[in-house]
Amino acid sequence: MKLKIVLPLLFVVIAVGAGYGYMQFQGSTEIDLEVVRIGVDVPYPPYEFRDANGELTGFEIDLGNATCRRLNIQCEWVVTPWDGIIDGLLAGNYDTIMSSMSINDERKQIVDFSDAYYSTPSVLFTYRTSGIDSDSKGALGSQRIGVIVNTIQHDYLIENYGDVATIMTYETNEDVNAALRSEEVDAVFHDYPHWESEFMIGGNYPILGKARQLGEGVGMAFRPEDDNLRRLFNQGLDSVQSDGTYNRIRKDYLFFDVSVD
Repeated sequence: MKLKIVLPLLFVVIAVGAGYGYMQFQGSTEIDLEVVRIGVDVPYPPYEFRDANGELTGFEIDLGNATCRRLNIQCEWVVTPWDGIIDGLLAGNYDTIMSSMSINDERKQIVDFSDAYYSTPSVLFTYRTSGIDSDSKGALGSQRIGVIVNTIQHDYLIENYGDVATIMTYETNEDVNAALRSEEVDAVFHDYPHWESEFMIGGNYPILGKARQLGEGVGMAFRPEDDNLRRLFNQGLDSVQSDGTYNRIRKDYLFFDVSVD
């Protein structure tokens, strides 16, 4: 199937009774793709994870599927480990990444990003009996802080606490969870929504200090030569945000607004 992008003309058609709209893109630029493959790291609840039946679900999965339907294209999710997910994109294993990837200057040297489609704060958590009562360097000096490797949170810890604390890196979200539960680390640094549902309820894992807003938000990553595909998804994401679909999906997984103005 050939996907045609309106640049700049965009013609929107609402599919009556289908439960969603779709877009026809008319213009001189065409993308010769029958299926758009999306790289994603799983699990990372509430953004992407498998339900009781083993099906992919989560905020980004539902948002991506809604965007694909809006664009009237077929999308295929390709599960891949976070460490190396950009390498997989550049190698052609998938056409884009939609996996809570924060936009930053380092990554922008390698890939191009869509417009940011969500932004959430990051927080430091500890366990209730750790004895740590603040996020100051004094309080975290000689402490072990866990974080997922090669993330914007990892970079932040190295820059701000690397000279006083031991930064312990893990490959997956589940590994970081387990490290905090077992007290293998004294604190962890992660996205607020995940830790809200995982640890805040019950009060056994308090927040240290204030939440931090890192980077420029989260976007889909594309190979630089695929700028037409990037602009196509920008238009699709804009459509699902403007008609309320985005917010309906967000409320299924997150307790507060994460949209980017």
